[in-house]
Amino acid sequence: MPYLAKYSPIYNIDGEVIGMTCVGTPKSPFTALLNSVIQKIFFIAFSSLIIAVFVAVILNKKIVDSIKKLKNSAESFGRGNYDERASIDTGDELEELAESFNKMADEIGKSDKKLKSDAHTLKTSFDELKEVDNLKSEILSIVSHELRTPLTAILGYVELLKDETAGKLSEKQKEFISVISENSDRLKRITDNMSDLVTVDNKILDIKRDRINLKKEVNDILRSFDYFAESKNIVLLEDVDNLDIKGDKSKIHQVLSNLIENAIKFSKKQTKVTVMGFEDKGNIHLEITDQGPGIPKEHLGKIFDKFYQIDSSSKREVGGSGLGLAVCKKIVESHGGSIWVESKIGKGTTVHVMFPLIK
Repeated sequence: MPYLAKYSPIYNIDGEVIGMTCVGTPKSPFTALLNSVIQKIFFIAFSSLIIAVFVAVILNKKIVDSIKKLKNSAESFGRGNYDERASIDTGDELEELAESFNKMADEIGKSDKKLKSDAHTLKTSFDELKEVDNLKSEILSIVSHELRTPLTAILGYVELLKDETAGKLSEKQKEFISVISENSDRLKRITDNMSDLVTVDNKILDIKRDRINLKKEVNDILRSFDYFAESKNIVLLEDVDNLDIKGDKSKIHQVLSNLIENAIKFSKKQTKVTVMGFEDKGNIHLEITDQGPGIPKEHLGKIFDKFYQIDSSSKREVGGSGLGLAVCKKIVESHGGSIWVESKIGKGTTVHVMFPLIK
């Protein structure tokens, strides 16, 4: 049987070894104790490992499930379900993340409801404006049609009076007839604008394509406004290069007449109205410049809108329908061109018109 033993020498008085003492005990009890301790340590370690794995699996499942919940809520929210909220009760950062997501969802939900409400209001307003616009177009169509017949008769009889078909006219009578003729022509242009506006709004503007010499066209129009300009002591100046465009002669005439008439109408007395035309990067660039009161900056972006008028004393004195520039813009754009305005208060206004150049 194995023993655990301890030996120790016995010395005499002279320091000589005279014997040996031996103490021993069987080894088996200690071996059994050691094996028992090892077994217990192994059991505790193995149990701890099993418990740790079990706890890890449970915690991992809880985390994974929470992440899946948050992911599903985010996907549902992303599909437009703005009432979706994440419900996570983990007491850790995941719960804080879910709360942040829910707060974000609340804000987006509120914004979405407001956006839908605003969109509904906007659509309602748009429908109402469209209805009003259609009504205006219908009224314009009726008015222009009803005015055209009597106006044609007036213009015809004015021409007969001018030709003195009904008898000799005095100078005073000729002056009165000129005023009647001028205002009748103005009224005709207004009715034409009404008719054209209805036409372009319905996208049925018939554009003919003729070769037009702009220099000749501008000079013809300026001559037709000589009397109007002289009545205000306004000098008409022309500096247009000999350039051609392709377009509808009557429509181009209408645009230029309207712009030149406006320039004279809004110019101060004893000033100048200048019409310039030159080639500019493959286009014809026209500039009609007056020395009127100018247009405030906040109105420049709106003056081509239908019925828009600048409500100031200087503008209202000369009147206007608010249709001319809207029609001009439609006609110019239908010819592939562009139109815009530059103005300085107290110095005057320049209208720019661009047409494609043909050679």
